[in-house]
Amino acid sequence: STYEASAVRDSYRIVADPAPLQPNRWLIGNLSPSRIYVNFGLNYNLFVDQHGVPLSEAQRKRSTVNKAELVLHVKDNPYYGALAQYSLRADRLNSAPDSIPVVIADGEASSGLTSQALISDGKVYINITPIIQAYSSGDLESEGDQPWGIVIKSNQEMLNFGSLEFWHHADAPAGKAPQLKITYTPPFL
Repeated sequence: STYEASAVRDSYRIVADPAPLQPNRWLIGNLSPSRIYVNFGLNYNLFVDQHGVPLSEAQRKRSTVNKAELVLHVKDNPYYGALAQYSLRADRLNSAPDSIPVVIADGEASSGLTSQALISDGKVYINITPIIQAYSSGDLESEGDQPWGIVIKSNQEMLNFGSLEFWHHADAPAGKAPQLKITYTPPFL
């Protein structure tokens, strides 16, 4: 007797060069994964009480970060439409990077937060609430309670041809620079 079978699924392999490091360009790419390194200094003097007085370090560490979002303005969207849902992930770095541009191995970032979103008014909102809460409360050891940075990547890496470019702060037109929005509650007592 003879047994014959044919494949029921196809497989493929994509051989491509890694995405090049591009200073002053924020591009998320899926096929040849491209990620964004974002670093910002938190100005703790902007954490104020109901009277507009900056919180002391002890008060700030007791504050609750209700919501923290990284707002990125879309520069180019050749693959995703305005109605397509996509998934981005924000990972915090575990230590200070060695150089700029930054090369980060997967093991150097942790506590990923996934944001499911649509492009709304040409903007993307990435949830980073637990990361900012950890730094502002002093739970993460870093110099001056400042973040070492966040890596933004697509959850669709190696799944499709998608790419999404955001305005970089170095060349963004008026009103298109990236923003960090934090909503917090100061301690009551």
